[in-house]
Amino acid sequence: MAACITTYRRPAALARLVRSIERRYPRLTILIQHTGGNLSWGRNQLARACRAPNLLLLEDDFEFSEETDLDALLDILRHDDELAGVGGSLLEQGRRRAWRHNFDVFRDRAALRESDYEWRATPAGAIYQPCHAMLNFGLFRRDVMTELPWDENLPLSEHRDWYFRLWRGGRWRVALAPHVGILHHRDRPEGYREDRSRSFLHRVRKKHGLRFQSPEAHFSQRRRPNLLVLGVGHANTTITTRQLAALGWNVGDADQEFAESVSVRTVNQQLLASKRFDARAATEALRRAPAPWVLKDPRFAETLPHWLSVLLPHRPMLLWITKSSDAVVASYARRGVDDARAKSIVAAREEACRKHFERWPWEKLHFDAEQVRAAVSMFDVNR
Repeated sequence: MAACITTYRRPAALARLVRSIERRYPRLTILIQHTGGNLSWGRNQLARACRAPNLLLLEDDFEFSEETDLDALLDILRHDDELAGVGGSLLEQGRRRAWRHNFDVFRDRAALRESDYEWRATPAGAIYQPCHAMLNFGLFRRDVMTELPWDENLPLSEHRDWYFRLWRGGRWRVALAPHVGILHHRDRPEGYREDRSRSFLHRVRKKHGLRFQSPEAHFSQRRRPNLLVLGVGHANTTITTRQLAALGWNVGDADQEFAESVSVRTVNQQLLASKRFDARAATEALRRAPAPWVLKDPRFAETLPHWLSVLLPHRPMLLWITKSSDAVVASYARRGVDDARAKSIVAAREEACRKHFERWPWEKLHFDAEQVRAAVSMFDVNR
């Protein structure tokens, strides 16, 4: 694998990206190409120069973070021979852009709609969704890049053209792994906005005889989602689960005291004790729960990543409930936990929950415990 970076008049941004790569993947080969304002030409130069079987496509205003998991991207690409490439999310000012679209062609119009392909998982548990087009951060097969070069008559507006040709060829898809992320800083040096404002979409339209519409989400009616409640413990997750049960969600084999599925809790307890995840027991626990279900166990704060592959067929919505740290620590203290230890436990679980929520690949909702009633009212039980 080689990191292939296109750069244009942003030396400070380029230096920041290179430093971040060297910190996280010090042995990764780095190739850099100044584009001269022609992204397509720059990418073709990198593809020809690359000698590795896979190339990581990057732009200079990216920065590696702890979510930039190249091993997961490589695992997906090796697992699925339908894929020409697999990309991740862009992390921009605290927000996550996870972009996965399919082409929908009718008469002289080509629309991009949110992908409705099935979610998949590798044996190692990497979650991804096939699609026709994604963002330009991703790991690609070098042979595909060289066999299907970027159109150098499109210095910009090149994105739709390349992915459209890849899809129309009928041999390849790409995919999104939303839990893999890279920071995007959007550096704007003097003159950059003017350079990037040039549009070559008229050439794309003329080339394909199609009007390319802006991406739009594809909405379809569906039943109420399965729900998974995430919290640090003592954060009103029990009362939320009971309220949802009253609204019609099934709680499976939940106990009366904590509204926790006994079988799910058993899997989590064994995992924490033995460091081994019983995927068969977890799958069976989910199979026995009548849909739409709601599952709650504070141990998910520590175990949730292990569950992703068995949750894949269900794709539950994640409900992350937070509460004032001081209030949660006080609740632990009332149960006899030393104050210093309670603060340590709460801080660690809060950070773990935050990461789980950020990397969750499906629908999700975050609210404060004090707003439980308002949050429950957001559900349209007749949908």
